[in-house]
Amino acid sequence: MTIEATQKKILLVGAGAVGSIYGWRLQQAGCSVSVVCRSNYKVVKESGFQIDSTFYGKDSFKPNAVFSSCKQAAEELPEGYDFILVCTKILPDILNPAIILKDCAVNEKSTIVLIQNGIGIEKYYAEMFPSNKLITSIAHVFTKQVKTGVISQVDQASLIFNVFKQNPDQIISEEENIILEEFKDFLTRGKVNAKIEENIQRERWVKIVWNISISPVSVLTVGSNTRELLDCPETRNLLLESMHEAIRVGEAVINKPLTDTPSTELPKQILDKVDNLPEPFYPSMMIDMQNKRPMEIQVIVKNVIDYANNLNINVPILQTMYALLALIQKKNLNN
Repeated sequence: MTIEATQKKILLVGAGAVGSIYGWRLQQAGCSVSVVCRSNYKVVKESGFQIDSTFYGKDSFKPNAVFSSCKQAAEELPEGYDFILVCTKILPDILNPAIILKDCAVNEKSTIVLIQNGIGIEKYYAEMFPSNKLITSIAHVFTKQVKTGVISQVDQASLIFNVFKQNPDQIISEEENIILEEFKDFLTRGKVNAKIEENIQRERWVKIVWNISISPVSVLTVGSNTRELLDCPETRNLLLESMHEAIRVGEAVINKPLTDTPSTELPKQILDKVDNLPEPFYPSMMIDMQNKRPMEIQVIVKNVIDYANNLNINVPILQTMYALLALIQKKNLNN
């Protein structure tokens, strides 16, 4: 496939299990989607992605262009991309996450979209690209790359997003609103459940309640899927208790409830949703652990604990989980 001059040009950096789903749906909406791949470059270049989704069906996603680096993508389109979607793992304890974009064709017209987990992730990109519009988003998509270029995905993908502001009281401009609505339209046409959320940091904390419980416990139980975690009364209770700790921290940070309903009900609501998925899933943190890749324990767990310490909030379960995860991480990276 080629890049058409009239299409909105999207560069997807980090075309793994999550990125491939959003790239696929945006291409279905009529966008030109180019991807930067790493370990799966050769397979995706030759055959694209083979996707099996319980919601969207089976299909082949062949990007308009496939690159092995951001530098190569910039050379192909030196005038720049309209949207740059960042779907890489975010590992600030290893490297500044924004450095991955330094060789991209990031000009002032490019809107950077973060589709990444964790708390406090936006500052790296805002500091490195202060002139660019920066959209921060929360992805709800249950997906796994079962083998190179082969993606298994459960249920409809959703994306909650808004423009990131260093000062949350800062007003979003008319130009930014136009960009937000345009991006939402693309996602909606691609059958992604898309929502522009006024209080995006509240939504980020809601998502961390998912991530900070299910992901670490899956790792610490030697690779359990969600069905196994929920069927065991002890691990189900551990998930609930770790969620409650994260909620207390999040509400103290944003100085308001995380949900419109009583936040004490949020953990059960999350587990009920996971319980009702058509198929169980394995969190990406667990998959990273099994493959001895760095895990996102800094932005998902440690940053929350740091907030808790600053606010004098006790989070013994989260601290214990982090200590164990840190040792696993150290052993994996040293082997």
